[in-house]
Amino acid sequence: MHDSSLSYCGLAVAELKGYGGYSAAAIEALAGLVEYWRLTLQQRAALVGAPEKTVSEWLDDPEHARLRKEHQQRILLLCGIYSDLHSFYGDVPAADEWPHRANQDFDGRTPLIRMLDGVDGLREVAAYTRTMAE
Repeated sequence: MHDSSLSYCGLAVAELKGYGGYSAAAIEALAGLVEYWRLTLQQRAALVGAPEKTVSEWLDDPEHARLRKEHQQRILLLCGIYSDLHSFYGDVPAADEWPHRANQDFDGRTPLIRMLDGVDGLREVAAYTRTMAE
């Protein structure tokens, strides 16, 4: 099941870099992430920087989602984090539990809390997971 989210993340990256503004693949990738990471609607909205209603509409109807550049950037960062975790841990529960575990490198907070701080938090966590996966 995780393989499909990894595939969607790859498609999302290709589509967003090539076409921008619209990407059902990006929303499908986001749908997988929020399911595997057990995120609330409030957390989903904060991570992508969009209102809860908008995120719900995107997830309900990915084909009609319109993504601004900021949303694209955030989804790409989330896909990178997700992919890095699965490269490091493999396709095991630990990969999806990691965002919820306290981490001394984030001042004892969870990586998810850091990601919820905004795009700078997403970038910091993405850089961290990139080094894990290398």
